[in-house]
Amino acid sequence: VRLTSLTEPAMMQFSTGPPLSSETAIGITDAKGAFTMLGVPAGRYEAFVRVGIDGPLVPPAQRHGTTESARAEVSVTAADVKGLTLTLRPSPTVAGQIAFVGDPPPTSEQKAMMSFGLYEDLLSSTPKPNQPFIRADGTFQLSGLVPGRYWPTAALGDWSVEHITINGQSYDDRAFLLDEDVSGVNVVATRWKDRKGVLWGRLNLAPGMDPADVTIAVFPANYAERIAGGNLNARRILFRRVLKPDFNFGAFPPGPYFIVAYREADGQDPTKALFDRLA
Repeated sequence: VRLTSLTEPAMMQFSTGPPLSSETAIGITDAKGAFTMLGVPAGRYEAFVRVGIDGPLVPPAQRHGTTESARAEVSVTAADVKGLTLTLRPSPTVAGQIAFVGDPPPTSEQKAMMSFGLYEDLLSSTPKPNQPFIRADGTFQLSGLVPGRYWPTAALGDWSVEHITINGQSYDDRAFLLDEDVSGVNVVATRWKDRKGVLWGRLNLAPGMDPADVTIAVFPANYAERIAGGNLNARRILFRRVLKPDFNFGAFPPGPYFIVAYREADGQDPTKALFDRLA
């Protein structure tokens, strides 16, 4: 059973590869399933367990064809926390297919190096299963994910995601709740060179300012609405530390964007949301 902090930023938030877990405490269950963790500092935590996990880099073991898991939020104060119950349940599976639009289509060997996955909407260090590669026919299936809110993501080499629908609803830039098996994931992918443009620009600095102190962020213009609703997909934001006045970003699909330049010192206030800092 792993206990990870919810009060400290976790690099796992935007990671879909082998997890870099940062547990505060780990407990081993006895024959009756009981566990104890000693010396836990006060704070908000996530308690997590997945059957068969022997370490963050080991794929989850299978039991009766499913991976069982559980997690719960825990608040620790000066008093001991007793009676915490984690109820194991089969983890949902996610299945779907990627359609590649463009000539020539990727070969079976190229598809064998591609993957489709999900990453969590929470600041969590929960160990993640590795993303499986897609099959030669473009289909994929994910398992071992704990129920929760996730953002679809993909690593498709020279191809990029054009549209994502789940059971007929668009999830191009929206998280979805994974609580049961999902089989209707359809992804449309096109080649990067067929739909991407490069953004070139120049930064005009005040006298005495060092370009190395400046970061540029680029994000879709419709984020103004998404930010107001607190529904933010940080993977759609591109950041670049500027080392000289001339810069370029690539590659972007057609559409309107916001571009913001800010000093690193002005963007580090942890009490403010990301876009409050950029503003």
